[in-house]
Amino acid sequence: MNLGYNMEKNGIIDSTIYDKDGGRTTYFINTPGTRSFNTGLNMGMFFKFNKTTMQIGAGGSWNTGYTHFATGRGYSNSVFGNINVNVSHPLKKGNLQFSYRSSINGAEGPQYVNMERLTYNNKGQNHSASLSFNAPGIIDVSLVQTISGTSSEQQGGSGIYPAAKTRSYNTTARFTLKVPKNFTLGSNIRYSNNISVNAQPIRNLNWDANMGYLFPKTKLFEARASVFNILGQNQNINNYSSGNTTTTSVTQGLQRYFQFTFSYFPRQFGGRSKRSSRINNDEY
Repeated sequence: MNLGYNMEKNGIIDSTIYDKDGGRTTYFINTPGTRSFNTGLNMGMFFKFNKTTMQIGAGGSWNTGYTHFATGRGYSNSVFGNINVNVSHPLKKGNLQFSYRSSINGAEGPQYVNMERLTYNNKGQNHSASLSFNAPGIIDVSLVQTISGTSSEQQGGSGIYPAAKTRSYNTTARFTLKVPKNFTLGSNIRYSNNISVNAQPIRNLNWDANMGYLFPKTKLFEARASVFNILGQNQNINNYSSGNTTTTSVTQGLQRYFQFTFSYFPRQFGGRSKRSSRINNDEY
């Protein structure tokens, strides 16, 4: 657990002006100062039921304070929380594992937009669940589902400011086959559906695959061939809300490309020097 207090004199905050074409100009304005208090807590637990194990971790933080304005104090608050759950169960020839991760955050505070004092209200959440199965030396399989969302809203003033919301859904499936011996075949498929503010949903399907062979005589060398973005739909999409803005960034990933690797895995380091050291010790 942690506690903190912050005090600032002669602070600076942003004042934003939007024109009719959507252009934004940001000015810095002075304030007499700010005060804030913050606290945080993290904890974890471990359980075992016969052969099944469960790990739970949770944490959170809270920040509150105010900023001095000529029209009076403007109060701000922010909160963050997360939880992680991991359950593992051994099988006769493998291991089954389930995990869940979740986080939420929220923030509100004063801000000047178009010469009006408003209160912004941001919210965000992210949830991820995965199920995997591992049979050593045979197969690895996993399925992951992620759901996330953001919301940004302005309150007060003479204008009407509807909430700007985004949602994102991602499904990922992975498998690695290790049969026959010394041979591996892997694949990774990800489907994404992103719903942004005042825009059509962006959907894409990304598929990667690889194949490798470990030379059996020494098990020191491996040859691997990989192909990425087989369907040519790879895009990176991120949603972010802060203050009175919501941003969606879309970047185009690398188009279809191939990679060939030849790897060497040394099994021992410094063996020769240790042997010579033992010989020198025997001589004395």
